[in-house]
Amino acid sequence: MQAAFITGYGGAEVMSFGALPDAVPTEGQALIEVHAAGVNPVELSMREGRFQKALPYSFPQVTGLDISGVVVRAPEGSGFRPGDEVDEGAIRAFVSQVYPLDRLPEAYAVMETGRTRGKIVVDVRARS
Repeated sequence: MQAAFITGYGGAEVMSFGALPDAVPTEGQALIEVHAAGVNPVELSMREGRFQKALPYSFPQVTGLDISGVVVRAPEGSGFRPGDEVDEGAIRAFVSQVYPLDRLPEAYAVMETGRTRGKIVVDVRARS
């Protein structure tokens, strides 16, 4: 799979994009084909290591906690079926700007300014 990921704790220099092994869900997890992923301010803090003791990472760590996409495989009894469209929750967030995946560093830079009204979205299918 193609993914944005961090290679360690730090600033923008630890961000990378490239091929990683396909995600394999464990018992009770769904597999989602991600169509868009949002750059979340909490992830910036996680990347910087602020939650390192509570949420230790192994690297590389895929970013993009806020996602939308289509269910590929779902655990029995979950209420989801393959083909279901999903997003991070029932409330749709205000989107400030959408970036293609190859402009991920720019999306992170905008997010780090703290001057956005809504979410910054990274479209993982688009390239500029």
